Amino acid sequence: MSAIIISGFAGIGKTTFTKNYLNKFKILDLEPNTFSGRDTGVRNPNFLQNYIDFVLNNINNYDYILISSQKVVTDYLNLLNIKYFSVSPDKNLKSEYMKRLIDRNSNQWFIDLMQEKWDEWTVYFDQNPNPNKILLKSKQYLSDVIKEMVL
Repeated sequence: MSAIIISGFAGIGKTTFTKNYLNKFKILDLEPNTFSGRDTGVRNPNFLQNYIDFVLNNINNYDYILISSQKVVTDYLNLLNIKYFSVSPDKNLKSEYMKRLIDRNSNQWFIDLMQEKWDEWTVYFDQNPNPNKILLKSKQYLSDVIKEMVL
């Protein structure tokens, strides 16, 4: 069986879903910083290829693979015609998501980046040609909509 790939916006509850359902499903929560080099301060020029290769090489080993919602990642999945689900908050929920990031103790640089890029990132969700999109309402999380995702 192939994994359901979920491209999830920051703060939708990917990590919480993983923690709560790890005993029921095989879940890979794939943090992009491991591949991008952001953790080391040296940008990996092969980030995108390495990241997508890792997803594809593990697609038969998991029930769910949770990935970044970065435009470069989803554009590449679209180019390769790989089925995935995009999960994003309604663009009017900025203050709720800022609070989520603060409550989960996100790095301040990431909170500032989200504050700055919110409109750009949420507009991309609308523009993304991927037909498998789920828009979260206020107080909704990934675990609330997971049953809507069927291969």
